[in-house]
Amino acid sequence: MADMFDYLDWFGDFDFDHVPFNEVDNIILSQLSYLKLDNVLSTCEFLDTSEVWHRFSTQKVLPSTGPLISDRTNELLGYMVKSGQRFANAKLGYYETRFDEEAREQFAALTLYLSDGSSYLSFRGTDDSLVGWIEDCDISYSIVPAQKDALAYLRQIASLTDGPLRVGGHSKGGNLAAYAVAMAPELDERIIELWCNDSPGFDDAVLPLSTFERLRERTHLFTPEYSLVAGLFSHAVEPVLVKSSAQGVMEHSAVNWQVMRDKLVRGDAVRQASVHVGQAFNELLASLDLQGRKKFVDELYQAFISHDIHDLAGIMGQSPAGIRAVTDSLNSLDENSKHIINSFLWNTMGGAVRGAAEESAEQTAKALAPVAKAVNVALSEAGEKTKQTLAVWKAQTEARIEGLQTSTVQDRSLPSPPNKTDAKTD
Repeated sequence: MADMFDYLDWFGDFDFDHVPFNEVDNIILSQLSYLKLDNVLSTCEFLDTSEVWHRFSTQKVLPSTGPLISDRTNELLGYMVKSGQRFANAKLGYYETRFDEEAREQFAALTLYLSDGSSYLSFRGTDDSLVGWIEDCDISYSIVPAQKDALAYLRQIASLTDGPLRVGGHSKGGNLAAYAVAMAPELDERIIELWCNDSPGFDDAVLPLSTFERLRERTHLFTPEYSLVAGLFSHAVEPVLVKSSAQGVMEHSAVNWQVMRDKLVRGDAVRQASVHVGQAFNELLASLDLQGRKKFVDELYQAFISHDIHDLAGIMGQSPAGIRAVTDSLNSLDENSKHIINSFLWNTMGGAVRGAAEESAEQTAKALAPVAKAVNVALSEAGEKTKQTLAVWKAQTEARIEGLQTSTVQDRSLPSPPNKTDAKTD
């Protein structure tokens, strides 16, 4: 099925007057914030997307996207630039990124100034770092540093630009976008859309859902049929289900979401497997007060660190017994709660890495398919040429053998008898 890259092939040459900004443009721009532009773009400039792509693509080594983020993300900006005027004339800038292990913060954002005069503020979702995943848990009991930085970033960009603002993100990025917009009522007249793409919600005890009531008409929430992330906590609006070309937890990746024309393909129903895991985790958190949640998350973080686990790959490097050893060290939880955490880790973090490995293998197979086809064609052509060469060689050999046989017969024939004249002369 078609995806965001196909959309760029279809509509990349249409400006926003002919094809207005839509939900597919949104997932493209929300995915863009996963690009690691640390050595490409400063925090205080806007550049043409073509210039940013040139700087990014000419690096000696492209930065790794990690096991969770599709490798195709590094190709996305190039597709946007080359597909036509829709994004080729846009400007990209004010890239900010922060990673603080002590403060447990993983944050990044960038802004695209579009040719229709609007700006899209894109907040990065959770990466493969342990800090990023623990920060998702911290949201259950407090306002986290990344949310505060998202609000500061929104206000900064609003002061630097004119025109309408669209604010969005994927995964945790959508949560950051929602928090920033909710806490900046002074910008309500400029913020025309809030885009949350498979994003976790909010706990009413931390930030009441009534805070988002005024944003309902401007909020778009999308989630795949297998959704663990958007099922965490509560949302002010109902999600729109979309179909993915992936399976299981890898449906979370927006790169895999199916596209038809200028819309995401609608899904049928939420998969019960994801519902059960999400509900169990939400019920576990609901059984704890805010202080109890903090204690649980702190213990979980320290348990990972004590087992020398600092990222998602580190978790999958453990055996099932090793993961169980981590959860067994959570003294604040009973056995049933430990089982829930063990299951959640296996279905989210573990499933993500397994799914990413499968996606990588599939992409490798797809990449090698043309090569394999070319090799087969070459071998076939070589085979035909070999057959032709052998046929010529055979014909030449047979002709030569025939010539040799004729010559041999002549050499072995009896000499002609002397004529009578010769005899008389003797």
